[in-house]
Order: sequence, then structure tokens, then C-alpha cells
Amino acid sequence: MSITITITNAVTIDMKIVSFNFLTSLLERMFMEQQLITIATAAGTTLVTKGISAPIESFNDLWNGAIGHRIKAWSEERKIKAFDNVNKLMEDIAENLNSIPQDNLIDPEASIVGPALESAKYYCDQEMLRKMFAKVISSSMDNRLSSKVHHSFIEIIKQLSPIEAKFITDMSKTLPLGDIVVDYEPSGQNRIFNYFYLDANYPDPKVNSITISNLLRLGIIWSPGSLEYFSDDRSYEYILQSTKYIEIRDQITAAGYHRGKKVKTVKFQKSYFDLTPYGTNFKEICTPLKSINQTLHVK
Repeated sequence: MSITITITNAVTIDMKIVSFNFLTSLLERMFMEQQLITIATAAGTTLVTKGISAPIESFNDLWNGAIGHRIKAWSEERKIKAFDNVNKLMEDIAENLNSIPQDNLIDPEASIVGPALESAKYYCDQEMLRKMFAKVISSSMDNRLSSKVHHSFIEIIKQLSPIEAKFITDMSKTLPLGDIVVDYEPSGQNRIFNYFYLDANYPDPKVNSITISNLLRLGIIWSPGSLEYFSDDRSYEYILQSTKYIEIRDQITAAGYHRGKKVKTVKFQKSYFDLTPYGTNFKEICTPLKSINQTLHVK
């Protein structure tokens, strides 16, 4: 079965008999004329030969309703940039759909795909977030995953920074975490750095602290605090031997006083963090097929 796709108002193409070179040429001409590509065009012949016209046509209807008509009303300069970014989203979605076996492809759920497309248009120039929107859309069209697609995932993506999105994508294990705490003489203490974490791929503990705080807030990860920690001290070696941790510890120790109180010790109060069940589901449904970075480091 072949799919006939409307490329412009006047041109239809039977994708099974069009050569790749001709299609490429046509797309270039369409871009100059500022026409949006459809999902089937973005997918090339791979999707088409699966014979899956109904789900793709349903998706294109939602696409045009959420994004297509809006971009046509923009200024010319804004259109050019928007078409480039939006077509990248289409290509990401098409790549994901190409990985779904024909028997598993289903019609998109409007209550998922509609809001996802509506939101995605503001994030198309941010690769990680764009790919997350593409993945949640394609997951909703895969009958092996559709039941796990939660409507709240769209709102979660909107509340992530690109770094946080990448952090979730790379996370695959329970990871070491801690707070830097100052003990005073004769008593008392002060927690001077919450959620201290760093890794070879994420070397800034201040940025990581904000990331972890936000992911805790969103329910993506959890931590027991100081109530639990890894029994194997080697799990914390990377952090405790890092220059940034040692600098903070030694600076306060050398000063002898902190906030007018005599310092007894500066210590790392150990803990850990991990994905929640909700976060595990979010990661499966929303993170790209291929991680952009390596898995987070943990010994």
C-alpha cells in the first residue's frame, strides 16, 4: 500500500514511485517557498512502505492545527527560522516513528499530541527538549508504550532546562549525593551546600544542585536525605576527591570561623538519589532513543 501525501495545495505525490533525488529537490523548493513538510515526507520512504496511512494522516491533521497555520501568519524572517526549527521536530518524530514496527503503530491521541505540538513550537531550537517532545509524541503512537504516556509529561518537559533534560536522559543508576555541613564549637551546625553532586559530564555542583532541586520538585527523582547512604565509601570518592569539594572544605577550615562561629569540622553528609517510579516512566517515554552524552559516572 502506498500513501499519497498532499505537499502543497496543488501537488500530490505517490511516495512509492518518487525517487529520493526528486523528493529532495522538491523539499528544497518547498522550503524556499516556505511550506512545511509533513510527517510522511520527513520520514521518507521507510514509513510510507509500511502502509500506515491512517495514523500518519491523523497526525498531520493535528500538526496543521497546532503549528502549521500559526507559522504562516508570521513575518518572513521569523518564518524562515521557524520552518527550519519546526522541520527538525518533524524529522525527530519521523525518526522515532520509523523505529516502531508497523503492527504497533496506532492513531495519535489528540489529548496528548495536540498539547505536545502546541508546546513544542516554543522549544524547537533547543535540541534536547525538542527531542523529548518528539519522543512523547511518537510514544503515544506506539501501542507498546501508549498506556504509559501520562498527560502530565508535557508539562514536565516545559519545566525542564536543556541541562536537566539531558541529565535525566543520561541517568541510569542510583547516584551519590550529599550536603556540605559545618559543625560548630561547642555545638550546632549549618548546612552550607545542599545537593552537592558532580560528575565528569556535569562538573558544576551549583548547576547540579539546581537541577537536582528541580527534579525532586517535579517528582522525577527522590532522595532519602541523610537517613540513608551507600555503605561503600568508594561510591563517594569522585566527589570527595574533586577540586571543587576540597576548595570549599579547606577554605572554611582555614578561616576557622563561619558566620561568627568557631568551626569544628566541615563534613560531607552522604546520601544518594534515584529515579522515582514516575521518573522511570517519564524517562522511558520521553527521553530520546539515543543519549547525547555518556551515562552519568558512578563507581
